[in-house]
Amino acid sequence: MKKNRHGAEPAAENRRLEEYEFYPFVADANGHIEFSAERFVEATRHFLDTRNPLAARELIVIGEQNLVRDTFPTDDLNAFKELFSAYDGDSVIHDNAAYLENYKRIVHLIGQSFPNTGMEILLHDLVNPSKAIVAIENGEVTGRNLGHGATKLVLDLKTRRHQNQDKLNYELNIGARRFKCTTIPIFRPEYGLVGAICINIDVRFLREEVLVDNQRTIAFFDNLLRTDFELDENILSKAEYQAAIHGKRHLFDEPIRAPGHSEAARTQTAIARFVSELDEVVLSRYRVAGQYTRFDPVIRDRLLDTRLRIHDGLTKRTGNRENHLIWGKPGTGKTFLVHEIACELPNVDYIELNLARVSEEELRAGCRSAVETSNPALVLIDEVDALPDCLWPYETLLPFLDSNTEATGHVVFVLAGSSGEQMADLVHAIEARPKGKDLMSRTPEGNRVQVDPLGVGDQVAVAVSEFLRASGSRDRSIRLVEKAALYYLASTPYLCNARQLAEFAARAVRRVPDGEERLKYDHLFGAGDPENKAFWVGMHRDAADLVGRYVEVST
Repeated sequence: MKKNRHGAEPAAENRRLEEYEFYPFVADANGHIEFSAERFVEATRHFLDTRNPLAARELIVIGEQNLVRDTFPTDDLNAFKELFSAYDGDSVIHDNAAYLENYKRIVHLIGQSFPNTGMEILLHDLVNPSKAIVAIENGEVTGRNLGHGATKLVLDLKTRRHQNQDKLNYELNIGARRFKCTTIPIFRPEYGLVGAICINIDVRFLREEVLVDNQRTIAFFDNLLRTDFELDENILSKAEYQAAIHGKRHLFDEPIRAPGHSEAARTQTAIARFVSELDEVVLSRYRVAGQYTRFDPVIRDRLLDTRLRIHDGLTKRTGNRENHLIWGKPGTGKTFLVHEIACELPNVDYIELNLARVSEEELRAGCRSAVETSNPALVLIDEVDALPDCLWPYETLLPFLDSNTEATGHVVFVLAGSSGEQMADLVHAIEARPKGKDLMSRTPEGNRVQVDPLGVGDQVAVAVSEFLRASGSRDRSIRLVEKAALYYLASTPYLCNARQLAEFAARAVRRVPDGEERLKYDHLFGAGDPENKAFWVGMHRDAADLVGRYVEVST
């Protein structure tokens, strides 16, 4: 046994470091933990005279965490170095690195499961906080790399442990960046706080890039749900397994019910009846503009009136403000409707500006180009209800909305948004913002239209339209669609979104064999897709008469 600094055999103790009065952290008046250099030095000298490997090795960890090598005066630093040598500090550092190896593996595997989702996961080795990050995945979220430090994290976690708290689900705002963060501390009985797993989610990326664009939302969930292979394994309880076999699709689904005894069952019955009675779909009967269709005649007539007013504004110089407001939930086809109206008119410039994605300079430049062109111009300002905390969008737009009152102006502006549950909610949201009432005063009541969510007939029409478009682009002809396929498309909740429905339909066409004019239920699914079997079981129970029967389709 090593002798102490006085040449005597050191006494032995077996207490935890926190049981000593010189535990080197103190709480201030606000309950925040502060490192105490004085107590640390006292503890160092005590363990040089009194042997206690358990407490001394934890003290070495704390010393490294608080950078005493860089901050202590010579005498106190020499004492720490002596302590480090007496208790084999190198083995403490190396042992902790080995201890964290399995945590590094966990971080890598979790991070690699969720690529390109704006979710960063990393591991801090807090025994060496100046170079704390020892594992990181998706580091583009914060721009950090291996070896970056985390000096404030140690004291913060110490504070929370003192208050019997874990550091979970907190927000960070750094300039224009916003993050949801989770920190999970790692404690070892012999060393105390030695590490932390941190998860950082880029909030603005999800809200301003992913959610505002359906294609990006789909890509996000594709990344989130990506797998490397499929296993034949049951992870369900016995009750949930039986429910799944009988058609239960997800944790909130309620498929096991007596027919007609729930709203969901009544909806399915109505869809089955609608499809069963459908013999043909001629798209021209439902056309509003270009390829945009609506099945319900009331909705279709309302949108046809809007189309006519926009046409009039583009074909005649009225001298009036030709500004329109469109409300609709995401996926109802607001953008597609305006685009198709523009495509119907020759010599009309079409400009699309998404307020959630353009800068002030880009918005002004886009509007100015519409005003200065020699042709009539149709300008869509999409997501007009985005950026509620910014002052510049409406201030920038207002002068351009008056363009037609000038002799040379010939522009139609269409403002589109999705706030709330109806048009009145969108108007209220806009008017609550600076210059919002001025903006609304420039869109006449008669130029405000609500685009209702897709109904069953709309879903069928969109699917048929895409079947015909996709088959035409592949130099083949789809003439018949199995009613069972239309029943699936109209019954599946996530396909009520027009874009997702169109993409799903296009993939189905690619599975139709060459020379086949019929699109069947099986063409909706890839080989081995469990969704095929799950829905097939329920359909044979609720709508078996739709199998093998077809609807004739044409443009």
